[in-house]
Amino acid sequence: MTQINDNMPRRNGKHLTRDERIQIKVLKEKGDSNRAIARAIGCHRQTVKNELDRGSVSQVKAQKQNGKTYRYTHTVYFPDAGQRQYEANRLHCGCMPKWVDIPAFMEWADEKIEYIKTYQERNS
Repeated sequence: MTQINDNMPRRNGKHLTRDERIQIKVLKEKGDSNRAIARAIGCHRQTVKNELDRGSVSQVKAQKQNGKTYRYTHTVYFPDAGQRQYEANRLHCGCMPKWVDIPAFMEWADEKIEYIKTYQERNS
């Protein structure tokens, strides 16, 4: 939780906050399991797994040895990457307005609005 004196339990089905994402990172670096992290935050263990998948970034590590360069990839969890992915996904959720699919309606509505504006200007 974000407040020290909070006595309300975390409600199920709520989205993770930025502070909870940071807490996931700290606990994961400490070596805690997803189940222990979920207990500490107050969410389901699958939520922790999904967040770790969402916020994990592959990094390439290069190492030179005997004139050759060896490249290794490893994944690291970043709370900011998880937050950015969450915000990007939220932009695409929800149903689209009907006027997006019907450009002819938008043209008709624009004509009517212009007609009303000119009518009001002439009569005022």
